[in-house]
Amino acid sequence: MRQFLCQLAYSNLWIAMAAVGHAYVNCRLLGIQAPQACWLCGLSMFFVYTFAKTVRFDPEADQANDPERMAFLMRWRWPLIALASLGFLQGLRLTYASPIRALLFTFALLGAIFYDVKWLPRHFRYRRLKDITGVKSLVVGLIWGLQTTALPAYEAGLSLIHPAVVGLYLYGGLSWFINTVYFDIGDMKGDQLEGVVTLPLHWGLSRTVARLHWINLSAQLLLASLWGLGWVSSAALWLLPVAGFNWLYIRQARSQDSELGFWCDVIADGTWVFFGLYLAALSSLKILGSI
Repeated sequence: MRQFLCQLAYSNLWIAMAAVGHAYVNCRLLGIQAPQACWLCGLSMFFVYTFAKTVRFDPEADQANDPERMAFLMRWRWPLIALASLGFLQGLRLTYASPIRALLFTFALLGAIFYDVKWLPRHFRYRRLKDITGVKSLVVGLIWGLQTTALPAYEAGLSLIHPAVVGLYLYGGLSWFINTVYFDIGDMKGDQLEGVVTLPLHWGLSRTVARLHWINLSAQLLLASLWGLGWVSSAALWLLPVAGFNWLYIRQARSQDSELGFWCDVIADGTWVFFGLYLAALSSLKILGSI
């Protein structure tokens, strides 16, 4: 089972499932139904992560960070590129009639291009957003928070600046900021080889872990506050265990040599797979909304 889940993660299908799960969770929080938007989030993130891992990759750094993932990707590289491309084309077909919907669908790709491609002038200290300490994690968090909230909200006819929607942008952004910085802990050796100064390299391991715990607590307090203000549904209270789930995987980073591969690829990236299924189970049992 462990090997199957790892291979699912290496293929980027796991991260696509996480996008679907997170969009579904936001639907439950907003009290809406937007199944096609959830599917579009999955297609978008599958394409973006496949592009990043199979086209825009650094063999030396990636080999140092995760040789098992690298071996899998080199074996299945072209089938994954073909599958992700077909999925992205399907997403474009589903959204072409609505410019705003199409923009929201392609938002993650546009963000990834600015994030990973060296588009800044050569005389600048940094050539891409990924190289700027802290910006990497902020950009990734922003992309995830916006897309998994905005696409469902727009499909359901909600204003994209409604307080509940804006609050979930921030909550999702904080959640994925934690995820990205946690991955950077596991990638410290590879980032040093690549010359990228991530927050764990800038802050040091112990301060990074401590700050992730505080951000995790702040994110859950924000979600509870959104419920207290009446902006999101009671599903927010059922999601409070996310704090404990995040705490569990964050605490695995005890040293720079900690083996975090499974914790990063399956557990951290699977947060919204697990909690999406959890809310779906509660809904099917008619428990959700009983608080």
